Amino acid sequence: MNTQETGKLYITNNQPSDLRRRKDENTLVVIGGGVICFGVWSIIKTILHMIYNRAEYFGGWHDLGNAERIFSIVFTILVLLMDLLIRVYVGRSAQAEGRGQKKGSLYLVLAALLSLISVASLAFLIGYSDLADVSLPDSIISMVVELTAVITQVEMIVAAISVRRERKNMNAGAEQDGLMQDGSGR
Repeated sequence: MNTQETGKLYITNNQPSDLRRRKDENTLVVIGGGVICFGVWSIIKTILHMIYNRAEYFGGWHDLGNAERIFSIVFTILVLLMDLLIRVYVGRSAQAEGRGQKKGSLYLVLAALLSLISVASLAFLIGYSDLADVSLPDSIISMVVELTAVITQVEMIVAAISVRRERKNMNAGAEQDGLMQDGSGR
């Protein structure tokens, strides 16, 4: 890093590019935790929505056989767990990259996919909120949460790209400095 240890005194390089990189690294750590929280919130919201709207979800269950009911429950649980696992992976990867570990681009691709799904969900909520039987406050709250999720994920992607660019520039500069000090850079 750009921190030198002198006894117990730390000398930090406060060049604008280093400050921006450290800010973006901190952003990745914080937003990574936020993405994980959105995953937990997604499960809680779905369960509460199913409990609150039992008639909508479970009204036609008397027409289903036991195997179909079990399949519906297992499928719902699997979708919720997959969503949570993807968000945990994306969040933990962002946090790791923010702490200086090298991460692949898969988590950024998944974050972009989550953003697209959130935009689609937001568009659906906007179109669905026109119906008379939907509670307007619930729709507004859901829209705000989805919009926040989109903004958070986009900010994470931008911060990750910025960190990678700054680290690449920093490494290229360090290599150039090493060549110049060796005398082989001319």
